[in-house]
Amino acid sequence: MHIDEENVPQVLTPEIPTSDSPRFHVDGAGGFWLFGDFGLVKKRHDDGWEQINELPGKYVSLAIGRGDELWFIFDAFAGGRAGLGRYREDVWTPFNLNTLSGEAYHGAEDTLFFAERGGDFYIVSDKSGDRPVRRSAPLSRMIRFIVQDLMGDLWVVGEGGAVFRYRSDGIPPETQILAGSVDVLHGDRLNVRFEGVERFKPKAEGIFQFSWRFDSGPWTDFRMPPEDGLPISLKVGEHSLEVRAQDEGFDVDTSAAQLTFNVHPIPLQERRWFFPVVASVSVLTLLLAGITFVSRRRIAYYAEHLQKLVDERTLDLKTANIHLNSEIAEHQQAEKALRASEQNMQELIYIASHDLQTPIVSMVGFAGIILKRYTKEMSAEGIHAVKRIKWNAEKMRKIILSLLDLSRLNTVKNPHRTIKTKILLEELFNEMGLQISEKDVAIKLRKLPDIKGDQTRITSVFRNLLSNALNYGGKNITIGFTKNAFYVKDDGIGISEHNIQKIFKAGERLKKVDVDGVGMGLTFCRKVIEQHEGKIWAESDGIGKGSTFYFTVNDS
Repeated sequence: MHIDEENVPQVLTPEIPTSDSPRFHVDGAGGFWLFGDFGLVKKRHDDGWEQINELPGKYVSLAIGRGDELWFIFDAFAGGRAGLGRYREDVWTPFNLNTLSGEAYHGAEDTLFFAERGGDFYIVSDKSGDRPVRRSAPLSRMIRFIVQDLMGDLWVVGEGGAVFRYRSDGIPPETQILAGSVDVLHGDRLNVRFEGVERFKPKAEGIFQFSWRFDSGPWTDFRMPPEDGLPISLKVGEHSLEVRAQDEGFDVDTSAAQLTFNVHPIPLQERRWFFPVVASVSVLTLLLAGITFVSRRRIAYYAEHLQKLVDERTLDLKTANIHLNSEIAEHQQAEKALRASEQNMQELIYIASHDLQTPIVSMVGFAGIILKRYTKEMSAEGIHAVKRIKWNAEKMRKIILSLLDLSRLNTVKNPHRTIKTKILLEELFNEMGLQISEKDVAIKLRKLPDIKGDQTRITSVFRNLLSNALNYGGKNITIGFTKNAFYVKDDGIGISEHNIQKIFKAGERLKKVDVDGVGMGLTFCRKVIEQHEGKIWAESDGIGKGSTFYFTVNDS
């Protein structure tokens, strides 16, 4: 029911979806508003209704006027955000305050008070810049109501009858920093204590709250400072702290008290990781020193041997220049010497890899002995560290073996011959039968052409691609030939566009997949295919959509 300007009663029937009785508010201009769990609607001049959609929260629990402004309290249980909203000149301004109790009170000079669920409340006035400013009352329970008397004193009444009075004398207090540490470690709290003093009054009189800021940053709300110091997240160096006091009448000190302090880095020896890291680095340094010493002696020996061979070949070339008739024979000797050098280089690579493996095998063995004999005397952290040393040493040995295989690609040449690819794959299936049966996958073999090439290394290419499909794939694998290219297709985890160009590089593996290996298999495949004057690449529609690896050879 609504009484218009001619004192004629009218029935208002807005169409609003609500499970609760709507509440209404009439603003200073005579505008009519309805609000509740449906939100907020406003009566238009043509007697229609306008739904207000620019609300921070969907449930409006209270409306109160202030001059030409309307203030609304929102609750988030029906969606949106909790807090306050100000409507002025068709503009909404939200304020995120999550702990309002849904109570508001009028004060003098168009001042509004909004109570929180605890002992704090917010003030909106000309002094606050038309924005809610938080204040705290020394009450242990919820505020029941707030009232301002004719003298301008503010009375805050809490549950259980507790009463607190705020009285302003218009004289700002003086802020003092009584005790403060000028040196603090990075990450610690700043040990500092504040005090407010009322000018022209006894020192012990009054209750004060404080606002502070670091390095001329934003001021905090006025509150009681924490007893265990101020939390700081500042960089190492010199910083400044400014503090302002506010008395019980909301008068604020206009000149802030200042403290200059230094944030120091935490000493290395006091950090938790320091001693374990120093011990690990020392052990690794000794191991690397031993490996380097042995390797240098071996390299020096073979370098001297190679230098002698070079000197001999140089003498042979000089003799060939003198004896032109023996040029062809000398050329053949030079080719023979080159093959001998390649053989020596291969032996050098083998011995070097053997010398690298020997200390690694010792590391694995001694780590196993430590885990077996001294587990009870070690802490959990120590056991974990020894296990990591053993695991990394075993991985290093696999990397050395893989690098050795890659080096042999350039030194060991096998003759090319006709390869029956279908027979090759059938033999490979028999060889990998246990792995295939454990994965429980279905393999389809399409029609394949015969090719010419190094059968041993082409077999290794198919073995690596099939192993990848078993480890990273799903339940179906297809091997075939299309558009002049062999392919191995699976319906497994797939490859992202970011990784598809990186997987053929040495040491690259798909992350977050628990598969044993060192990331050298696809690099080996790429080297073999390049020796066969072909190309190898991968295609995938993305993560979870399977992968297809293609390769060609010169006779495809």
